[in-house]
Amino acid sequence: MAKKLALTPASVDALQKGLLADILTPGLAIEVLASGKKRWPYRRQVAGTTIMVAMHAGCLPAQPIASAREWARGLNEKVEADILKGSRRMTSGVPRAATPSASKSISRPPKR
Repeated sequence: MAKKLALTPASVDALQKGLLADILTPGLAIEVLASGKKRWPYRRQVAGTTIMVAMHAGCLPAQPIASAREWARGLNEKVEADILKGSRRMTSGVPRAATPSASKSISRPPKR
């Protein structure tokens, strides 16, 4: 289980291994890879379904905390919009969000 803290530059720099979830942005975390690089995973289940949205925004330092949060908030808006609709759209027996075409609408943050 990931520890949950408000991500700050100091807490991200201090992370040597594992995963640290951001309490300010649901689904967003920072994880340390075996290579030592740190990347931004996003993972959130759509309520009332078995659909899991899982993506990565990129690595530090190319994607700073603010940029990763902005990207994750956009994903959260899309996830929550599906929750509010209350629909479980299906395509050939597969939840629509799990199809390749549905994942194309979710974009990565711009590189700065």
